[in-house]
Amino acid sequence: MDPRQIVSQLIRGDITEFKSDTIHDVLVVAEQALGEGHHDMVDKLSIQLNEIELEILNFRRAQLSNDSELAQECLTRALKISRGGEHRDQILEARIRMEWGLLRASLGQFIE
Repeated sequence: MDPRQIVSQLIRGDITEFKSDTIHDVLVVAEQALGEGHHDMVDKLSIQLNEIELEILNFRRAQLSNDSELAQECLTRALKISRGGEHRDQILEARIRMEWGLLRASLGQFIE
């Protein structure tokens, strides 16, 4: 699955919606659409995301807006949700930790 291709197909109208049975594909497509500035498409895709994925998407929005404080808050919420029993998701938890490390490094917080 190439998220750039899915976004292009949605823009052209080749497909009217994107749904996937593969875990987190909708998140990846939503992030691609966000990066390309297709906010209406992001809103439509967002309704398919779970709580953790929504926080990751909100993190990406904050990151694109250079709002490091909000980005940290979104990652903190996402990590808390991912650790919970009902929404446990080790793949997203690992991704959140990676994003957290990259964010801290970009802010000069190398010790943590």
